[in-house]
Amino acid sequence: MIIKNALIYTPRHTFEEGSLTIREGRIVPFAQPEEGEEIVDAKGAYALPGLVDIHFHGAMGKDFCDGNEEAIQTLADFEAGKGVLAICPATMTFSEEILNGVMDAAAAHQNGKGADLVGINMEGPFISPNKVGAQNPEYLHKADVAMFRRLQKRANGLIKLVDIAPEEPGALEFIAACHDEVRISIAHTCTSYDTANAAFTDYGKYIMQDEFLDNFREDDWYGGFADYIAACGRYLEANANGAPIDVEPSDETEEEYEPLSFGDKLFFAALMAFRFGLPLGLIVAFIVCAIYKRQLKSVRRATEAARYTVSGGAEITAREDRFTHTTEVRTPIKTESDDHDSDPSFSGGTTVNSGGFSHSGGKF
Repeated sequence: MIIKNALIYTPRHTFEEGSLTIREGRIVPFAQPEEGEEIVDAKGAYALPGLVDIHFHGAMGKDFCDGNEEAIQTLADFEAGKGVLAICPATMTFSEEILNGVMDAAAAHQNGKGADLVGINMEGPFISPNKVGAQNPEYLHKADVAMFRRLQKRANGLIKLVDIAPEEPGALEFIAACHDEVRISIAHTCTSYDTANAAFTDYGKYIMQDEFLDNFREDDWYGGFADYIAACGRYLEANANGAPIDVEPSDETEEEYEPLSFGDKLFFAALMAFRFGLPLGLIVAFIVCAIYKRQLKSVRRATEAARYTVSGGAEITAREDRFTHTTEVRTPIKTESDDHDSDPSFSGGTTVNSGGFSHSGGKF
């Protein structure tokens, strides 16, 4: 099947128009079209990976705790119609006997139509009586390792999450015993700040980010949250054992944080001096250069003036222009009247002053 013209969700978290080729229920990148292959025009529709629903109880008048195939398939069909292709429905707070029927029905379900049943979220009965919400308080039960393992066996390993109120009796012991078998979620709880802070100190929360940030950088959100939940279980276990993960190093980690050697201290001191001294040094150098520039101008003027000084005075040469004689040229102008030819008053000409140049020098 080829789905064309769809707005496809990309690793860049954007929707871009394109085509998808699906073979045997899987997306096949760069696949070549086959003869007679079905083509679906999805113009205006979105195409994105199927979602995973890890906490819901029912739909279409059916509940997961009905404990039968009809209810499970109704939920699977409904979720698939909403773009959810994997489900992990939640149980309610019931007795072990009732939960046995739920686990049996889940284990017997065959995926193939609708959303796949990939897990069970065991929301009760290990919760606080003060935070039951919509749960039935008559079926509350303290955290019980043996009970959980019996239910998990009947479910054929489908229980993926267990909700716990850590302040309730037996909760921390349950966490210590089962954290490697199932994801443990703190929920429906009245736990105090002190209890939570003992297990999740500021230092512990700081180093916990290393558990999942590498997954998030690779867009592995499922893996990141899975690692985060697993880390929470280890923190609670450490607190239950009286050794919460805190800023104080243990005997095993003291060697990793040895005091700095004299050479290391000297290096860091030089580094800090360079970091803060460089800007100050540049400012001082600028000021010194400006002062020397002004002094150099004065030195240049003094050097030029010194060329005119001799012992006892100044050597100065003077130049001047002086007129020594005048030359006058007259040219007669011819007119119509012969009488005028001999009259010297009717004449024209040009006068040129010739100038001479004289040079004098001496000591002043």
